[in-house]
Amino acid sequence: MKKFSSLFILLLIIGCSNPKPYIPPYEYSENQLAKLLYDRAITYREQGNYELAIIEFRHFIDYYPKIYYADEAQLNIAKCYQALGQFNEAINNYQILSKKYKQSDHKVEAVYHIGECYQASDKVKQSAETYLSIIKKHSETNWAKAAKEQIQELTNKFPQSKWLRKLNRTADKMYRKSQKK
Repeated sequence: MKKFSSLFILLLIIGCSNPKPYIPPYEYSENQLAKLLYDRAITYREQGNYELAIIEFRHFIDYYPKIYYADEAQLNIAKCYQALGQFNEAINNYQILSKKYKQSDHKVEAVYHIGECYQASDKVKQSAETYLSIIKKHSETNWAKAAKEQIQELTNKFPQSKWLRKLNRTADKMYRKSQKK
């Protein structure tokens, strides 16, 4: 019995000597508020209420710019503008994501969506060049495959365009070369 109580006291002393770091309660509640705001913005976007979603995502970025969802909020703002058919505003917001959140996992996706916005605005040359840049710089991603498919689609849509056929051949060579690595 004496061994047991000595062991218990030893464990108690060891346990108390290495306390966990104190986390101020305001940080937890602030993160919870940020998550609620972000979730509300997502809900608005999913419901097709893009104007309210943009407002909520902007509030999120304004109030919680250091939280790791900030780049996703910026991406969602751009997607909302794209869904509204405001392609120039969408492009601007995709570019903000690329410049402001340099380490974001969504940078290549943003570039791809810029190509979609150009395509929807009938800016075929900018669209094709944007897609080609993805294949050049990010050939290992699924976005490169999607970009290659978009270039092929543009080529099929405009079969008389010599520069587009040439660009398509270039994209095809680059893509195949990257897939052999």
